[in-house]
Amino acid sequence: MLIGVYTGEQHIVERDPERAGDLAAAAFLQGHRLVVFDDNGVDVANRSVDGLMLVDGQWERVCTRLPDSLINPYYPGAESMSQREKVFRHHFPYTKNQIGDKIDQYERLQRSNELKKCVLPFRFCKDFSGVNAFLLEHSDVVFKPRSSRKGQGIFFVRKEKGHYVVQSKQEIRKVGKKELEDHLRRMKDRKYMVQKYSRCHTLEGLPFDFRICMQKNGKGQWTPALRFARVSPSRSYKVTNRSQGGKVSYMPFVLWTQFGDRAEEAEERIMQVAFDICRFMERTYKRELDELGLDLAIDADMNVW
Repeated sequence: MLIGVYTGEQHIVERDPERAGDLAAAAFLQGHRLVVFDDNGVDVANRSVDGLMLVDGQWERVCTRLPDSLINPYYPGAESMSQREKVFRHHFPYTKNQIGDKIDQYERLQRSNELKKCVLPFRFCKDFSGVNAFLLEHSDVVFKPRSSRKGQGIFFVRKEKGHYVVQSKQEIRKVGKKELEDHLRRMKDRKYMVQKYSRCHTLEGLPFDFRICMQKNGKGQWTPALRFARVSPSRSYKVTNRSQGGKVSYMPFVLWTQFGDRAEEAEERIMQVAFDICRFMERTYKRELDELGLDLAIDADMNVW
C-alpha cells in the first residue's frame, strides 16, 4: 500500500523531520511505502504526486500515483486552508477533520459503557484545591495541556509522605505543598488536565505505548493505516513521544517481549479498542470521520488504556 503524508504548504520533512522519519519507519515495518508531499506536489489532473520518499535512509524525490491512504497531520481549519488543498480534498476525501481536545474526547468516551473503563480518571485543573483533592485519591498523576502535540508541556506529580515529587523532561525534584501550589498557579494561563498515571512499562522498566492511525478505506470501513510502539529512552522519564526522545519500535515485537505466547491476544485487545473508539466517536460527533490518531497502552494485566 502507498501511504501519503500531506501537509499543505510545507511538507513534513521540512516542518517536522523526526515525525516524518517515524512515519516512514512505521510504514516500512508494516510492508508499506510512504510518500510525503505538499501543495506544490499535487497534480489532480494526472492523479499523481511529486514528493519525497525515504530510500536507504535518505529522502529522495519521486513522482508517483495518488496514495491509497492519506495522512494529514496538521489540519489547518477551513479559514486558513489553501486553495490547492480545497481542490485536492474534492478528489481525495481521506484527509483529517478537526475534532475536540483531550477532555472533550475523554468525556465522550465516558458515555460508552464499554469504553469508559479504558479512560483513566481525569479532571480539568481549575484551582489547586481541586488538584489536591485529586492527588489524595490518586497519588501518581500526569498533567497534560488540553491542546498539545508531541508530549510538549507534560509533567508528572507523585504524592509521597510529606512532599511531592515533580518530574518534567528537564528535572525531578521534591517540593512541598506551597511550592507545588505556586508552580500550578504560574501555569494558570495554560489549560491543563490532570489524570491518573498508569504504569505500562517494558520488562526493562521503560515506559511504552502505541500510536495507531486509523483511517477509512475505499469502502468506508475503519482500518489501521499505521501502528507502532513508542518506547521511552529512560526508566525515569515517562513520556514516549519521539520528539521527547522516545524510540519507534515494531508493535508485534514489543508485545512479544512483554507477553510472550499471549502477544497476539494483547494485540487483538488493543486493536479491538481502537476499532470500538472509532465507531463510537463517529456516532457521538454525528458526522462522518475519516481519520483518528489514537495513543493506547496496555498494562501487565492486559488492561487497555
